[in-house]
Parts: sequence; structure tokens; C-alpha cells
Amino acid sequence: MKKLALRVLLLSAIVAIPASVAQAQTNSWIYHLNNSLAEENGGPSLVANGGILSAVGYTFGANQGLELSGIWGSGAASYTIVMHYSLQDLSGFAKVIDFKNESASCWQFGYSDCGFYNGNWTGPGQAVFYPTAHGFNDLYSENTMATTVFSRDGSGTIRVYVNGVKDYTDGDNAHQNAVFTSDIARFFEDGGTKASGGFIDYLAIYDTTFSDSEAEALGETVVTTPEPASLVLVASGLVVIGGVARRRRKNTRAA
Repeated sequence: MKKLALRVLLLSAIVAIPASVAQAQTNSWIYHLNNSLAEENGGPSLVANGGILSAVGYTFGANQGLELSGIWGSGAASYTIVMHYSLQDLSGFAKVIDFKNESASCWQFGYSDCGFYNGNWTGPGQAVFYPTAHGFNDLYSENTMATTVFSRDGSGTIRVYVNGVKDYTDGDNAHQNAVFTSDIARFFEDGGTKASGGFIDYLAIYDTTFSDSEAEALGETVVTTPEPASLVLVASGLVVIGGVARRRRKNTRAA
């Protein structure tokens, strides 16, 4: 039973980072959200704004997301964010990352809602960097887990990857819409109507960017990590296998 418990624990807790990515990173903050908002290496903890934290992740209603401060200071412009989550309502816009701490600082056409969204801008299930770009249709579905990698480098190049595949590239050097203008990052919070309830079980932030192959590998790694339901099945299967093995040994001894 000790070996079984250890094996299930390892399956649920470990999200392996490809060696090339691990070598390239400078600083990282990893959150597994299993009964804790703490960062795995003692960094700043996430702050929950009304959702429910459990052993398998964080469940939230509209505008009940997470916030994080104290990792990079004001003006963070080069970073990578990895998230494994699902959203309940993608009929319109659902904010995923708020870069401006819900302020009115946004470049284009007087908009005050710059951010990274999932939803329906010109088609269903899109990754939207509002107000300038979106990706392919049908990459996200309601109540379906997906992994997003969102990165911005020092030259202002935005790259978005969904489930281990590059979706699109955009430019942000002139307008700074994805630069964090305060030391606060908000997730799944719009401060208005562009928000959805949902669930998240993994968040990682790096203060660097990666090549396409490295970013895709990051996304693929999180996608292939067993989800809670899978872990239950794995544990059940191991128990059955263990029981069969014990019965075989008993029958052998009896013979």
C-alpha cells in the first residue's frame, strides 16, 4: 500500500519540465493548486477571490479568479505563463489574464479591456489577445480542460500555444498591452461582464520566454499529465492488479 500511495502521489504531483526548458529558465513560480495556493518552492502564494480550493484544483465563478503579486515588480514585459483550465461560458468573451490590474490603461479605440481572453470574437473557441489578435476557431470548448501557453518577449512579440500547438504570433512593442503595469497579475477576473466561471489545476510563470519547440513541449507536458479522474482510474487499476497478484501468490503457496 505504501508503494501504491507513493505512485499515485507522484502521478498527481509531478509536472515534468523538458530538460531544454529547465536549462533555459531563470526564475519560475509553480502552483499545483492541490489544497494549497502556495508556490512549490516557497515563492509568493496566489490569492483566491471567492472560489473553492480542493485537492484537485480551484473552482471559481465569474470574477472569482486568482491574483498574484510580489514576483516581478511593475512593468514586467518578458515572461511565459502556462495554465491548465476550463471555462463554463465561451459564448462571448471570458478573460483569462488581466495585465493592467483592471485599470483603464489600454491603447486602441478607447478600450479599457485589454487582456487575454477565450471565447467568440470572430468565431467560436478562440484564443483572443484583445484588441489586436485572435487565433483559430474551436481550440477551446466549454467545460473542457485545455492548456494555454502565453508568452511575451522583450521585443514585444506575443506567442500563444494551445494544447502544445502554436496558435498565433502578434506584435505588442508599440502599444504595451501585455506589459504588466503593476505588480499584480489577475487570472479569470474582468471586473465587469467579460468573465466566466471555471476550473484550474495548474499555473506556472517564468520570467523568460522560450523557443517555439520549448513552449510547445511545455504545453504538451501539462496536457499529458493525468487529470484527477484519470488518477482515480490508475489507482483503482493498481489496487486490482495488487489484489490479483496477492491471490496468485496465495494460490501458489496453497498448491
